[in-house]
Amino acid sequence: MKASVYLKEAKGNGKQGVSCICFRVHDKEIDIKVASGLQVVDKYWDGNALRYRRNNIVDKNEQKRIPE
Repeated sequence: MKASVYLKEAKGNGKQGVSCICFRVHDKEIDIKVASGLQVVDKYWDGNALRYRRNNIVDKNEQKRIPE
């Protein structure tokens, strides 16, 4: 069995640069893909470590917008 995590672009107005975290589990004949309800901002996401980057500096306008 193998499990993997990937990003899928979120759809909708105002969703540019935002992706949904998706999971895929497959083993022999079984292949399951599930989209989580978690959304991340693409430019801060580290695809290799599967987390937000630690050393990014976020400007003040973006810091105010992220909680929304």
